[in-house]
Amino acid sequence: MALSEADVCLCVSKGQQNFLKQRFGLNTHYLPNGVDIDACRRGSAEKWTIDTGHKPGFVLFVGRNDPVKNPEFFVRLAEAMPERDFVIAGQGISTEVIENEWSLRIPPNLSVLGTLSHYQVQDAIAACSVLVLCSLREGLTTLVMEGMEAGKPVVVPD
Repeated sequence: MALSEADVCLCVSKGQQNFLKQRFGLNTHYLPNGVDIDACRRGSAEKWTIDTGHKPGFVLFVGRNDPVKNPEFFVRLAEAMPERDFVIAGQGISTEVIENEWSLRIPPNLSVLGTLSHYQVQDAIAACSVLVLCSLREGLTTLVMEGMEAGKPVVVPD
């Protein structure tokens, strides 16, 4: 079995981890997040542009309105870099929230979208030039792995 020759074996399921240990004696590391590689590969910059009108090459944040995700930082980043296009999307993120709850103005280079489906997120990743996470504390998120699978630069906090 090829897995037995690998330097590191990862499992995204504890059940699979137990199965591999019991059946084949393989020691694996449990990685609680996993990505749907096929869904990532179906992401389409062209579809994103058709569906949203946003041309490829923007800086992308996908998250939710949660202090831990720190989306306010992304708005400030867009304001500090007016020469770049930015897109922010996620559950609970809206122009009203940014202006009223976060007391920030929306810079002209920032497009604010609401919640996206998983397929829309994959299209957005395919179309972006860089994916940015601003979290104050975070493990290895699925979004980071999806961005990496898409071959995009991913910026994360330390």
